[in-house]
Amino acid sequence: MLDFSFAPGTFWFEAWVARFSLLNGLWVTMSASALTILFATLFGVAMGVALAYGWWWLRLLARIYVDFMRGIPILVLILFTYYGLSLFGINLPAYWAGVIALSAFATAHIAETLRGAVESVPAGQMEAGKAIGLRFSQRLRYVILPQALRRMLPLG
Repeated sequence: MLDFSFAPGTFWFEAWVARFSLLNGLWVTMSASALTILFATLFGVAMGVALAYGWWWLRLLARIYVDFMRGIPILVLILFTYYGLSLFGINLPAYWAGVIALSAFATAHIAETLRGAVESVPAGQMEAGKAIGLRFSQRLRYVILPQALRRMLPLG
């Protein structure tokens, strides 16, 4: 039997007393999540394209970043961003340290996922775009990325 009592000392009473703090925590979590998704998507797409089509030195730098970030446990990265950067004189508020750490981590995962999706699109698609006179940026925007997006999302 579930007890929905609002007597002092029960869960529901304490949740009601702390409702404003809980709603504030929900707001902080949602805004940090939205910023992380925004930053990680923007940087992840750029890095994924660099991994697939960049110059050799750009691919090397992106590969080092992706492999390094994917190999670090997320909690270690968050703690380093907050505490470790202060050793170098960079003091971040806890909110921004969390957003930066989560964005850096998610960027690496999005970049690798996008790279795999872009490389799975047949080469003939890029050649077809070139044949009809599209520039590289247009081929990427109108031909490759829409097909890669379809391949990288689990839409069934």
